[in-house]
Parts: sequence; structure tokens; C-alpha cells
Amino acid sequence: MLSQTSRYALNALIVIARSGGQVNVRVIAEQASIPPNYLGKILHVLGRRGLLRSSRGVGGGFQLARRPEEIPLLEVIETFEDPQFFARCLLGSESCPEGRPCAAHALWVPIVEQTRRFFETTTLADLLAEAQPLAALAEPAPLPERA
Repeated sequence: MLSQTSRYALNALIVIARSGGQVNVRVIAEQASIPPNYLGKILHVLGRRGLLRSSRGVGGGFQLARRPEEIPLLEVIETFEDPQFFARCLLGSESCPEGRPCAAHALWVPIVEQTRRFFETTTLADLLAEAQPLAALAEPAPLPERA
């Protein structure tokens, strides 16, 4: 549903928020599995949008500009998705006008509205609460015991 850029942005924000401070691009890229050059562009856009602060030089990096509970997912998604993201027709029309709705319109609109509400009301803090600790992600799964 979300573009790769939006997914990368959300994952980068999770890494930064978990750090509780400043994180350099290399560390974010490694922990979030994002190509560093592409990540740099994403972080720059997030900074212009007021979601991140950055500092250059040794010890520089990125940190959240606001607390995670003050960053709704919708703000991140609207930064990278097409303005018509929530208006797309399920059956492929550019938009699905009320006067000439597609066959799926009446079924699709409530789902889109619910999805938008989810992104409006879910914050970065909510994702952090649900995400596995990074250490757990890095540990290999235990091998089954032999009988």
C-alpha cells in the first residue's frame, strides 16, 4: 500500500526515535536496511518538513525535532505519497467521482476512510511500542532442541 520511500522514512524514524538522541546516516541505513544515498535524501526531506533536526561534522547526525507521540504517521506519509493517495479508485481510475462511481466505490470508500483515520491517529510512539527491540531482531532464532 505505501511506497517504498514512505516505508523507508517510517523505518528510519523508528531507528532515530529508539536512539533517543542523534544518529548518523550510516547507522540508520544499517539498522533500517536502507541504501545510504537514498536514505540521505529521505532524511533531508524529513528535515525540511520539520520532523528531524540535523547537525554536521564529527558526532553529527539526525534526531527527532518533536517527541514521537507528536508525529502522526499521516504527516510522514503525506510527505512522500501522491496527493491523490487516498482518492485512488480501487479499479484503476485516476479518481472515482461521486457522480460516476465505479462498481467497488461504495465498498472501498469506508476502507479508505478507516485507513486514513488509522494514519491520522497512530503516531511514531505507537509504532515504537509495538516494534521489536533492535537487539532481538539481530539475534538469530534459537535452534530447536533435539530429543
